[in-house]
Amino acid sequence: MTDSSSVRLDYVSAGCNRVVGALDWSEEGLIAYCAHHAIAIYDPATSSIVSTLLGHTDTVTCLRWFKASDFGGELNSSSVAADQPHTLALASGGGDGSVCIWLLIFENSSQPWTLAATLPAHKAAITSITIHNAGFPGQMVLVTTAGDGDVSVWSSTRPLKNPASLLSSEENWHLAQRLSYDTRLQHCSAITALPSEPNSLLLALGGVDGKVRLLLSSSQESNHNNEFKLVCELAGHQNWVRGLAFTHLKDGSNKFLLASASQDRYIRLWAITPAGAHPSASRNKRITATSTINDSASNNDDNSTIKKGDKSTTLATSLMKFAPRPRFSSPYSGIAYQATLEALLIGHEDWVHSVAWKPRKDCEEDDESPCLLSASMDRTMVLWVPDKATGIWLSQESVGDAGVNHLGYYTGVWHPNGTSIVAHGFTGALHLWNRTENGDLIPQPAVGGHCNQIVDACWGVDGGCLLTVSTDQTARLTTKLKKTGKWCEIARPQVHGHDFSCVTALPSRRQEQKLSSTLAGGEGLQIKEADSRYLYVSGSEEKVLRVFEAPGAFADTLAMARGQPLPSQGTLAPSTPAYGASLPALGLSNKAIYTAEDASGGGGGGNVSGSAEPGLGEGGYNEYGPDVAPNAAPNAIAGPPLEEHLAGSTLWPEIHKLYGHGNEIYCVAAHPTGRYLASACRAQSTSTAGILMWDTKTWTFCANLEAHSLTVTQLAFSPNGKFLASASRDRTLAIFSSNSSSSSPDAAESDDTIEFSLVSHLKAHARIVWGIGWAPNSRLLATASRDGTAKIWHIDATTGCCIGNAAVATIQFDKIGVQCVAFAPKEVSHGKCLAAVGLENGEVIVGVVSWSEASVEETTSLLVEWSEIWRTPVIEKHAAAVRRICWRVVQEEGEDGAGGDDKTAAAAAAAVNFDLASVSDDHSIRIFNIDSSFLVES
Repeated sequence: MTDSSSVRLDYVSAGCNRVVGALDWSEEGLIAYCAHHAIAIYDPATSSIVSTLLGHTDTVTCLRWFKASDFGGELNSSSVAADQPHTLALASGGGDGSVCIWLLIFENSSQPWTLAATLPAHKAAITSITIHNAGFPGQMVLVTTAGDGDVSVWSSTRPLKNPASLLSSEENWHLAQRLSYDTRLQHCSAITALPSEPNSLLLALGGVDGKVRLLLSSSQESNHNNEFKLVCELAGHQNWVRGLAFTHLKDGSNKFLLASASQDRYIRLWAITPAGAHPSASRNKRITATSTINDSASNNDDNSTIKKGDKSTTLATSLMKFAPRPRFSSPYSGIAYQATLEALLIGHEDWVHSVAWKPRKDCEEDDESPCLLSASMDRTMVLWVPDKATGIWLSQESVGDAGVNHLGYYTGVWHPNGTSIVAHGFTGALHLWNRTENGDLIPQPAVGGHCNQIVDACWGVDGGCLLTVSTDQTARLTTKLKKTGKWCEIARPQVHGHDFSCVTALPSRRQEQKLSSTLAGGEGLQIKEADSRYLYVSGSEEKVLRVFEAPGAFADTLAMARGQPLPSQGTLAPSTPAYGASLPALGLSNKAIYTAEDASGGGGGGNVSGSAEPGLGEGGYNEYGPDVAPNAAPNAIAGPPLEEHLAGSTLWPEIHKLYGHGNEIYCVAAHPTGRYLASACRAQSTSTAGILMWDTKTWTFCANLEAHSLTVTQLAFSPNGKFLASASRDRTLAIFSSNSSSSSPDAAESDDTIEFSLVSHLKAHARIVWGIGWAPNSRLLATASRDGTAKIWHIDATTGCCIGNAAVATIQFDKIGVQCVAFAPKEVSHGKCLAAVGLENGEVIVGVVSWSEASVEETTSLLVEWSEIWRTPVIEKHAAAVRRICWRVVQEEGEDGAGGDDKTAAAAAAAVNFDLASVSDDHSIRIFNIDSSFLVES
């Protein structure tokens, strides 16, 4: 094994799960959100995911940070980077019905996160988690709701003075109560203490029947288990209640508010006050202007009467004034409380998913007005505040996306200091707004990622961009910004109507010219002239291959990301006929836009050449600022783009469709020269399992290669371009050899068609063969299979036949299925190369493959050895099967050598750093930087 410092995790991206309650912001400034079976910890200060937590066996559905008040004291609130170590705690619920409690110990750099406990709370997916101090120092209550119709109440068995005391917390927690509601599922919950009674807890439950149920628990002794009892029900909502939140007012009236959000598009504010309090006149008017309450009957102590001469008194006011109100009393103090409708907030046009009160510091005395944040599927988040003069609740601000490419928000939360808000949406991205000094909420770039399985990836464009496709029906491009040195998504070339299955990038001219210098031990390709455009080909659950070309707006954006001159100023970036693309309504094909003016000036687009105009800011807005909704139009930006920009303003035009397959496309590969494509579709017979060859010079079909009887799972051309290898579900490996030398100077531009013929076809594994990969010398071929092995095969450099028809090395992985395998594109030393495999359990393993020639009975063979040097630690591994891994050489100059000038062979030979990208069914992309200098030195 190698020193862990030789491998560094550079980048992680993962979309947030499409569930309510999947996001929370800690008092230390860290954002936690649910990402597939894992929890992602995002640090807005560094704009990066700092850790992922694995503990659930199903989708994570909700989470909640422990607060200082939950422990009855103040915790160390220093920043993450502070020298003083401290501990954070987090609770999460999943589709597996369990609650996981996590600890972050900052002083432990090797294993900062610890899974302290797993509580078997439910038999179905958990929908909400609520945590509150029980009223005694260190005593806590944890409440969960779930799809099994139960509400579980967990209590701490001993004082928990700080998060560190949660260690071994399976002994610190016990199930105090289980409430069953059968088919009346309780979807959300909120808990608070009664005013001046910290040991009297009021639990609110929101059900699918539209009712809000209030339950009261009161305890006078520490560790005394007093159960929650139903005291009243608040009716009014006409659909599921999706969010609840309590807040206490600071006016000395012991009044507190409960906000409830519902799928009926309305928000109801319930005022809970001591029964003897008399509502003010302004408050009566406010209730009259909203609606009446349909609640459980109770006595009314309001002795107010209607004055006959009062013309302002209406029938609605009279009914509300004397209508019975829900009432309950505290068993501890005997104080009676009543619940009334404070306000009905109308403004959202779709389901309201969450509500959150703005945090207020204890020292704030001048700001008594509460502020409510609501998130809705109508693509907006609204801030609601009461008018200081009339007390009527009004919409103060609204933020969101006015475009057509966004589908609303699930959860909105506040920064603990109340200066920022963040939400997650349908596309899986986080949407962040910061409050500026002048009081405006300005959108900021935040983490995003695929929100469904990522099925394929490759290094494309100029070799410095990672292209990924997913079953979330998007293709995304990720690159490293020179200004910040961080990776980020800069384009979304394709937003499709079908789930993707595969992708491949056609090499640019400079990549082709570099190929001869990056090969080690094989004949290099000498390309005289080739297509300098940036192209990629994708396949999905349709019978068509689609070809896309990078537009001018992308070339401008990429140049600015790399700190290079714009194309109009003489850069080597390719010139393209289209400036951008747009997707017609109900269409699947991106249509080219040839000038920036054709885009109708949306979103602050630059001129035809993409040069930055004075109105073009780093966020991609025009001079009118973010309040003016941009059109979904192409435009180049200098900084990390917002999700709204990526969703509709970074499309690539579709230039060709390739028809020929009879079933859905499954895999595709590009020849190293970019001259040929090979593709295969889903198949259950030999007639449909053929591999189709395409000539990219004419974009026409040129051959059908038959070998397999079931679906071909992966295709790969050898680095020297002479051979094509295929793996299949029929457990076989096939190798095809070309009839001409692909290394001739005019190979890419020749009018002669290269023909491939089958030279080897053998059973490779006992189960499905998922992946294949060529070594840089084109003499070794690796296969990966579900049978838990990876095999290395010796290929004849002249004929392409598998020498001996048997593997020269077999690597066992403890019966864990191997999903993919790939060699590094460059040898680290003579006879030594790095290789990586991705496993079904989410691990990525890197090893050294070394080979040497041996002569046996006048026959030369290769002796191949595998030596594992590194595997992903728990905090860096994927939560599901790794679908694809791909390497690239990191150069010494420029932005990792991406888009820089060509290097000499000597400089290229000295490069020993690699970027290894892995994508997974857990929606995440991970890029590891590997320094192989220790191998060169050895």
